Amino acid sequence: MENGILKLDSKEGKKLGFTSNKFYPHSYLWIKGDTIFISFIASKKEGKGYFIRLLKKIEKVFSKIIVPTPTNRMTKILRKRGFVLTNLHNGDDCFKAMTKGLVVQNDEIQENGIGFLETVDLP
Repeated sequence: MENGILKLDSKEGKKLGFTSNKFYPHSYLWIKGDTIFISFIASKKEGKGYFIRLLKKIEKVFSKIIVPTPTNRMTKILRKRGFVLTNLHNGDDCFKAMTKGLVVQNDEIQENGIGFLETVDLP
């Protein structure tokens, strides 16, 4: 898949199940190399499994997944799938995200579940 924004109903989006009948129009994904950012996504019908099915397909294609500022519901789903709450640094900015497949500095995850990761070049 090419780097850049992945929009609803695009050819690549359809392969992942990222379609307008399941997600609101403002939803999008961002690809950079082997990393995908689930930047802003909202399911039209919560509890129908749209997000989980999308996530399963994403996990088959991408080795690194970053979900900045997930909702509480998304956080519960992501934790069950092995994601960890992480502080990511982008220059002087720092934010929390659920991540999978990233390298944790010093091989540590603190007791509260927050890891401090390598600097990630954000889109």
